[in-house]
Amino acid sequence: MAGRRRGKAKEEESNERWLLTYADMITLLMALFMVLFSISSVNISKYQTLQKSLKAAFSGDILPGGKAIARPGATANASHAPPPSTCRRSCR
Repeated sequence: MAGRRRGKAKEEESNERWLLTYADMITLLMALFMVLFSISSVNISKYQTLQKSLKAAFSGDILPGGKAIARPGATANASHAPPPSTCRRSCR
């Protein structure tokens, strides 16, 4: 009889292991939905500020000469180029 009792105890243990896995899965699923919910609520004023700054960054208006790059034959450094220097010492 002792052999039968040991076998039953092992069966009950293995039959209830699914419950632990199920509880872990439900907990992780709840955490996932909490993260998704927290991401979904957006502050509108911060979003509009971000939108304006991204538009300004990709339009080329932030740096001087940003529009000059788009023109054919123009260089961005043409207006900022240093004057040509005369070679005095190292030209020989």
